[in-house]
Amino acid sequence: MKRLLILLFMACALNAVVKADTTPFSTNVSNMWLSGNKSGVLTIANQRLKDNPDDLAGLILTLQYQIAFFDVANVSASINKVLAAEDKITTPNFLKSYPDLKTSLLYLQQNLPSYSPKELQTEAAKGSISGKPMEFLSILQAAEADGLIH
Repeated sequence: MKRLLILLFMACALNAVVKADTTPFSTNVSNMWLSGNKSGVLTIANQRLKDNPDDLAGLILTLQYQIAFFDVANVSASINKVLAAEDKITTPNFLKSYPDLKTSLLYLQQNLPSYSPKELQTEAAKGSISGKPMEFLSILQAAEADGLIH
């Protein structure tokens, strides 16, 4: 009986571990972002990029952070890296979502230089507001649905 209880406990514990790992990556980072843990999202992005400099999720999350905090010194290079993914990725969900992303990024790249220092400071302060959804969640979800993000 004791052995059966131990096996039952272990099965329940294993089930809990398996269920914990089934939450999609995009949901996890979105929840972090919404809760205000934006530096945690950037940490994930940096780790992914350390492991693979072309990691799509790492590039998108880095760009998400830089745009949220109006990191004008780095955002243009990050936009270019994300835009370069168009030539490398041909999966259906990504390609369906990509035109909206591309339009937004090109618009931002064109208009970011017109912000005054005061406007940049004001917008950067808004970056730390909790409860604001990620602008690029749909492209992460699309790439994840295509199996490009694990």
